[in-house]
Amino acid sequence: MKKRFITLILLAVGCTVTHAQNYSIQQLHATQQFYLNSTTRTDFGHGDNTTYLAVELPPNTKEWYYSFSATQEKSNKSLNLFPQLLDLFDQSGTLSMVMESIVVPEGNARTNIRVTDFDNAMKFNNGEAYHYFPDFSRENYTEGVVKVTQGTAETVYLCFENPNSLDGITLNIEVSAMVGDKSEGEQALEDLGESIDDFIEAIKENKQAKIENQKKANEWLNYSNTGWVLFESGQYEQSMIYTQKAQEIANHPGLCFNMGIAKWAKDSTDCLPDYLEGLNMLYDLSSKEEAVELLESALSDIETAEEKIEGFKRHEATYAVVKHKLGEIQTIENWKRKR
Repeated sequence: MKKRFITLILLAVGCTVTHAQNYSIQQLHATQQFYLNSTTRTDFGHGDNTTYLAVELPPNTKEWYYSFSATQEKSNKSLNLFPQLLDLFDQSGTLSMVMESIVVPEGNARTNIRVTDFDNAMKFNNGEAYHYFPDFSRENYTEGVVKVTQGTAETVYLCFENPNSLDGITLNIEVSAMVGDKSEGEQALEDLGESIDDFIEAIKENKQAKIENQKKANEWLNYSNTGWVLFESGQYEQSMIYTQKAQEIANHPGLCFNMGIAKWAKDSTDCLPDYLEGLNMLYDLSSKEEAVELLESALSDIETAEEKIEGFKRHEATYAVVKHKLGEIQTIENWKRKR
């Protein structure tokens, strides 16, 4: 019998591990109240219909939120944005429910709110042309809650305007932020350190696995080759014992063929089940060529045994099944492993 080998393939799998940053909700402004005159009274010099609020964002702010309610009458109701965010928040930096679930006291007066920076807030306050972030601003709203993901590393400004020509309004507003315990740079360095440590550990584990796999491969081959040497010397029972030891380490069709022919040579035990077991494993091999070589070797072993072992006569059903499988595999164009 030709010496049979098993091919061991080590697949290196790359993986990125991110160390989670912890976040917390911080209240930046409890409920603030502003009274804004109507545009008509402002034009006559009676108060202002605009004002602004500076929002100093803590370092490592991921996003921030403001809620508001505008009414014609004075209202001392708290907006309760901060406690509601705490209820929705988990430390991974996500809100467990959509922002629309936050309850804001109903308003009955229209207001405009612009999110901008210092320079544009001053222009707004002086009645000059200015720029703002439209996605995070609101126009002609009576109440609402807004999540802001832009302008998270500096002081930003909320600019308020009463667009009503006749009625003054009372505006209540509250601001909170989601803040991380590390800056982006610190987080990146920590993630890098974690990834390097994990990569080094993976190399160690792969190296150890490779050593263990090589050890098993050597044991498999040693038992298999010993079993075949014993078969060729006529010690069929011992051959079966060592072949069985090899099968306990590796499941390979060649071992099934060796076991079958040893059983048949020993006392004419039906060897077809062993050969069928081996044939069912052929598509686990890495290539068509390997399967063809193994089947040709199995047929040759039966023919050689018939010539050299006194009283040995081939098991016709087994020989026919193996030969048929050989012809079947030789016609396959695209070999596909089952696993």
